[in-house]
Amino acid sequence: MTTRVGLKLPATLSYDRWEKAGLHIFQIADSSAWCLGDWFVYGQERYADRYQTGVPAAGLDYQTLRNYAWVARHFELWRRRARA
Repeated sequence: MTTRVGLKLPATLSYDRWEKAGLHIFQIADSSAWCLGDWFVYGQERYADRYQTGVPAAGLDYQTLRNYAWVARHFELWRRRARA
């Protein structure tokens, strides 16, 4: 279970599940700027009159989210490349 300050793991977690959890966590962390940018763009387009009230939910500075959104807008999903 994830919390705002860490991860709670059961005492009986198998190695395989532990390893898969680590990969999943890495993938989320590695893609977070793209995901936040896409989220912000969607909010601007879909909720133009009120998207700014939802911005504090991300826990980031407004300008940081605007930067992520600028990059996300200029690099459509099909143009993005995952690192090898």
